[in-house]
Amino acid sequence: MLRRTILATAAVLLVAAGPAPKPGGVEVKTADYTFSYRWPAAVDAIPALRSRLAKDQDQLKRTFAREAADARREAAADPGRPFPPYALSVEWKVVATLPGWLSLSQDISVFEGGAHPNSGFDSLVWDRKAGIERPPLDLFASPQALDAAIGAPFCEALDRERAARRGAPVDRASGDEFDACIRPSGQA
Repeated sequence: MLRRTILATAAVLLVAAGPAPKPGGVEVKTADYTFSYRWPAAVDAIPALRSRLAKDQDQLKRTFAREAADARREAAADPGRPFPPYALSVEWKVVATLPGWLSLSQDISVFEGGAHPNSGFDSLVWDRKAGIERPPLDLFASPQALDAAIGAPFCEALDRERAARRGAPVDRASGDEFDACIRPSGQA
């Protein structure tokens, strides 16, 4: 019964929403840099959230363009020093969409002339009713409560994944920071 109710509610929400808008963002390529900032159609359906991400995109693009231009000038002042163009990619993805909430994750990749690009992650939870962004940890009683509730199974799953990738069991008591468990509340 519950499953049918959930499926029926989802169908009504999809029909009421109509056709999904096209994803937003920009992609720019210059001699100094490549910049890509993308968000899913679900963001365009929420004007305040779209505005928030568009503002972030514009500010990030201006800063990145300035840094890339500065790096090109510095490289030009040092004969024989190459300037590999910078690259920044930011992509927001839908994690979950619920009647009152939209949860997004962000994948970031940045190359600033080093040996390889660096990557990062972030998250955003949009409260549809209040029309504002909520810090994800605000959805829990406290960071400590979140860690206490899921810490042990989180660490076990992390160790299983580490062991599979490394081909050897993980010894959390080794003193190696790469064997230590991390707090779930400290992660995106």
